Amino acid sequence: MRLMDDLHAETLILRRASSALGERYSSGERVLYAKAAADLDELALRLGEIATLYNRGVGDRLASKHPELVVMTAAEIAAMLGDAVADTVAYLVDRAKAEALTLCGDTNAAAELMGRYV
Repeated sequence: MRLMDDLHAETLILRRASSALGERYSSGERVLYAKAAADLDELALRLGEIATLYNRGVGDRLASKHPELVVMTAAEIAAMLGDAVADTVAYLVDRAKAEALTLCGDTNAAAELMGRYV
């Protein structure tokens, strides 16, 4: 269920990164609009539920026949995300800085800042 794992992980990364940005730059307030934050929370919850249902119905049987497949729970996926969340926060902060530099007319500095992500 690699696709579901990746989708669930990306959703959790975005959710945690937005929370970290809010804590760091907005006095603990979420940086997303309330509706968008609620939708992201709901999506992460539902993807975790879908992954659990899949693992129970199909994943365990597939993994027993194909040892290279690893069935991961939603909690195991969430536990692996520390570095990815930090990397996402750094990217979003650098992107905001680059946009500010561009608005100030310093496109070379903006390109240099974002060059590590290309």
